Amino acid sequence: MPDTPDNTTTKITLPVHGIDCAVCGKTLCTDLEKTANIASARFNLLSSEIELDIHNPALDFPLVKRVISRHGGHIMQTNAAGKTEKSINWERLLLIISGSFCALGILADVASGVDVAYTYAFYAIAILTGIVFTARKALASLKVFSLDMHVLMCIAVIGAVGIGEWNEAAMVVFLFSLSNLLESYSVDRARNAITKLMQLSPDVAYVKRGNEFFSLNVDEINKNEILLIRPGERVPLDGVVSDGNSHIDQSPITGESIPVEVKPDDTVFAGSINGHGVIEVRVTHISSDTTLARIINLVKEAASSKPPVQRFVDAFAKIYTPIIVLLAILIATVPPLILGNWGEWFYRSLVMLIIACPCALVISTPVTIISGLTRAARSGLLIKGGSFLELAGEIENIVFDKTGTLTKGEPELQHIRSFSSLDADRLLAIAGGIEQKSEHHLAKAIMQRVYKKNIQPLHAVQVLTYPGKGIAGEINGENYYIGNERFLNEYHHGSNLNGVLEKNESSFYIWNLQEILGEF
Repeated sequence: MPDTPDNTTTKITLPVHGIDCAVCGKTLCTDLEKTANIASARFNLLSSEIELDIHNPALDFPLVKRVISRHGGHIMQTNAAGKTEKSINWERLLLIISGSFCALGILADVASGVDVAYTYAFYAIAILTGIVFTARKALASLKVFSLDMHVLMCIAVIGAVGIGEWNEAAMVVFLFSLSNLLESYSVDRARNAITKLMQLSPDVAYVKRGNEFFSLNVDEINKNEILLIRPGERVPLDGVVSDGNSHIDQSPITGESIPVEVKPDDTVFAGSINGHGVIEVRVTHISSDTTLARIINLVKEAASSKPPVQRFVDAFAKIYTPIIVLLAILIATVPPLILGNWGEWFYRSLVMLIIACPCALVISTPVTIISGLTRAARSGLLIKGGSFLELAGEIENIVFDKTGTLTKGEPELQHIRSFSSLDADRLLAIAGGIEQKSEHHLAKAIMQRVYKKNIQPLHAVQVLTYPGKGIAGEINGENYYIGNERFLNEYHHGSNLNGVLEKNESSFYIWNLQEILGEF
């Protein structure tokens, strides 16, 4: 399969549902290339998409749908709202039916007085309902002259029924179907990680057109347009602040746990969360080129790239499976010619087929790699591919960023210094009365200490927020201010207390118009 399409081809990407194993995706791609006149096909298990390079822009879509259907998948449809329509999970439903009748067959086997016809009927229903999807995939594999685990399983089941071992055939079908369903759940969990990343960025944004703001889909917004970001909203696109001040929670994108102060000319990223201020942002990257979009694409590419161990397993399985089939044929035919007892040796050949089925070998590597990559992505760690994840086993030393990695990444009030006659509890009561009306991350640290010490916050009125500086409020007729050193110097510039203030970026102060009261 070529890695890059021919210059005359057109690339098309289709969302496909129902293909949950790497082997099935590879078989589907081979079938599409042979039957639909497609130059090359690549299936991404994590994003559940198939990428086609076609010779003619007029794609034979009905034929492609039929090919995908015979491999157990279907092209996902979206409704008017752009959401994928849900369908019945037939694989799970048939598995439940198969398991139920398999259990009934076992009970009928051990119970006395039950007609053997009922036992066979229960096992037959269990086999027929459980083997539907396996048989469909086996037929699709045979069509492209491939002997995979589904083919081996069908041969083993047919053979078991042929020699009268209905109970073993039913159990094998049920357990194999169960393993496939568990694999599907594992892949779905990995896909959900990508979905959650995509949901970080809103679908609509408020765009300035003329002197008014209109709600538009982010795909319709161009570079250099002005967006309105209100308090608590997610930033829809990468851009530069053109007006306003606020604090932005960039932890979903950068991992930085402490909200960052932004002002005109500062950069903001799609998916980050605006704080208390209203800002206007000039778009610098369209929706398909944001930092978040590039992260999502990197995760998808990482999942589709094969590490050395997976390439080895794939190459080994190509040789291994035909050899197992050949050995099973030899075991079923050669010893009986010499020793007799055809039934016994045929049974042994079937046992070897089941035991030697490479499904665990073939499935384990891609599922493990994908699970590892997506688990890392959910934790904010981007690994560019399975090769790099495999190299992690050779790491001897790790250098960590401290904040939010080795520490909680949440601000905590460490100390209170009083520069006045007011004690620490009184300062907390004043600060708590004002800060309880704020959404600032440092305000939350103060309120946590207030609640921890069971201090009753004083009632504050006329509370005003000064973006990038601090907050002010009136308590019992007196104005109090809380903020950073820049805000403090607007009221007490040159005060003789300035020399004793700690030069700490995380420090902030409380004062009134007469004096500096303390430091947090």
